[in-house]
Amino acid sequence: MDSGKRLRRTVADMLRKRRRWTGLRQVDIARGMGCTQAAVAAFEAGREDALVSTVVRFLLAAGYMDLALTMRRGRRSWRVRLG
Repeated sequence: MDSGKRLRRTVADMLRKRRRWTGLRQVDIARGMGCTQAAVAAFEAGREDALVSTVVRFLLAAGYMDLALTMRRGRRSWRVRLG
């Protein structure tokens, strides 16, 4: 599996686990994101690439209010607070 597919699968698994942990249905997330349940299912299945903005919208729809993104390049890292 190439790194792009592996990353897509990792993000998809994380999104699905977060949604299930909150007890929400795909349709609940879709309503909060302003998209369709089919789009949420495609992200969770790893069939669609999720932009960072999409991941943030998904997590906000799932009730996560305090999000942070850490970016690393070599020895440097940046942390951005989202949401």
